[in-house]
Amino acid sequence: RIRFTIDCEAELGITPFPPLLIQPLVENAVIHGIEPAESGGDVSVIVSIKQHSLIIRVSDTGAGLAKKSHGSKISTNNIKQRIALLFNDTATLELFENKPTGFVALLSLPHPLMTNSK
Repeated sequence: RIRFTIDCEAELGITPFPPLLIQPLVENAVIHGIEPAESGGDVSVIVSIKQHSLIIRVSDTGAGLAKKSHGSKISTNNIKQRIALLFNDTATLELFENKPTGFVALLSLPHPLMTNSK
């Protein structure tokens, strides 16, 4: 029921990165997107650099906003608080509907990343 892809430019594999920023986004895609969708769906993680920013896009083709989630938004709020502390408000987390179905989390961090993350 679930298909998964990761697309990361090879040179980004050694980039220092704060732990547990991507995992909750993938978990949300599976629990709130794929799990409620009868036919399952795709989860993809795309990591790239764009205009001095490290961009992490986690998307799914699951239920999307059509099915109301009973999530608490704790994980996305925690991520927003952590990136604000780590990157002095130069990082963002955007959440929006995927077309035609599903959801997208777009995390943008300054690059090169600080090696002394908290």
